[in-house]
Amino acid sequence: MNSDPDRLQEPLNDAEWDRLEAILHALGEQAEVDLEGLDGLIAAFACGPRSLMPSRILPLAFKGGEMPEFAGEGDALDFFSLALRRGNEYSRFLGLEKGQLTIDNVVLPAIVEVSEAEAALARDWTPPPGADTSIRRPGRWPGQAWAHGFMRALREHDPLWAPLYEAEDGELTLTPLLMLDLGFNPDRLELAFDPEQWVTLLPLMARDIDAIFRADFLRSMQTRKRFRAPPKVGRNDPCPCGSGRK
Repeated sequence: MNSDPDRLQEPLNDAEWDRLEAILHALGEQAEVDLEGLDGLIAAFACGPRSLMPSRILPLAFKGGEMPEFAGEGDALDFFSLALRRGNEYSRFLGLEKGQLTIDNVVLPAIVEVSEAEAALARDWTPPPGADTSIRRPGRWPGQAWAHGFMRALREHDPLWAPLYEAEDGELTLTPLLMLDLGFNPDRLELAFDPEQWVTLLPLMARDIDAIFRADFLRSMQTRKRFRAPPKVGRNDPCPCGSGRK
């Protein structure tokens, strides 16, 4: 794998996606997510809290939340370089102004094809009355693993996501994730199961989340700029407390 720094700015090609999938497959049970779930994790650190670095997110792809024993140094280097390149691709998309968006520059989530048997099992299920977040739709559907990967990053570092919950309509922004992660909305059981619809909203959802944390970061920087160190007091100057003492 080419380690040229300029390559970190290039989107992954088909062969590199296959390479990343092969690395995960070689890890067997050490891997907690598949390629789709890893992409959800990567999207989370690209659009989420600015303090949420890849080093805190990528281990969540593996058992115990720790980096695994790769088959070799080449696998480890390729995993990190390919994951970072995908993160850079998301970051470039998130940084585009609204007027710059076109069909060609929208970054779509990496969705793995599901079997017809799994898809049929999911389609035929109806959530029972009183279904809550402890229940998941059986089978598998497009976007499920992606949403689960993203939500894994959110749940493991929940305090850092506070600005999202505090923002107006912040929790509403997460609706596509909840629908894809669980396969239904516990608050609106009557909603039709249409994963393709929610998958198309994921890029816009990521941009909305990024905007919330971008604004939060700017506010924190402005707060730091407003801080001024207290004036220095000379040995023979009056105490600034107003006591009149030196």
